[in-house]
Amino acid sequence: LRKLKEVITELRKEHPICSKETDGGGYWMAENENDIREFIIMIAKRRNGYTQTINRMQRHLDDM
Repeated sequence: LRKLKEVITELRKEHPICSKETDGGGYWMAENENDIREFIIMIAKRRNGYTQTINRMQRHLDDM
């Protein structure tokens, strides 16, 4: 799985490859601008969730 993600990351330099982990999941070539926009929204939400988790964990470190 890690190798696949590395390959997809490399391919995205030249191709609009979208993905999702829910509702059947998988990878596909964007067919239109909306595919790309929805993908961006999805990964931005994931990024925001990671940022919140990092901040919470940092506060735990600060409290130690």
